Amino acid sequence: MIKARKKIKYLGIVGAASVIMVVLLQMIVVPSTYSQTVIGTPITVGLLPLGVGVNTITNRIYVSNLNSDNVSVINGDTNAVIATIAVGDGPRGVGVNIVTNKIYAAHITSANVYVIFGSTSSSASPVTPISTPSDSNSK
Repeated sequence: MIKARKKIKYLGIVGAASVIMVVLLQMIVVPSTYSQTVIGTPITVGLLPLGVGVNTITNRIYVSNLNSDNVSVINGDTNAVIATIAVGDGPRGVGVNIVTNKIYAAHITSANVYVIFGSTSSSASPVTPISTPSDSNSK
């Protein structure tokens, strides 16, 4: 069986969305690929966790919680939520830039993207893109 810490680093390589199973009870569960059993204790995050991003350098996992309007920050060494960051209405996806240690939370209800500073677990004002994918499809 793989230790939880090793498993988290593995997630960043393969792609977190394909390896982490999100359970409807607002918990994240890391399944073992060898025994197909849950390893460790489920990690409770916000309501309707939808997007997952991993910073493999800092070993932090970022989960967007659609119905809680926030992003949960998980310490990959301890599997504990260490911060909850408010990011506005309806965060859907999370992107992580491991070089700058910035996290980007995209929203389903607006064209906004919130920037989170990984070093302080704080967010800045939202950035509004000049155009959205739906704008470019309609031209």
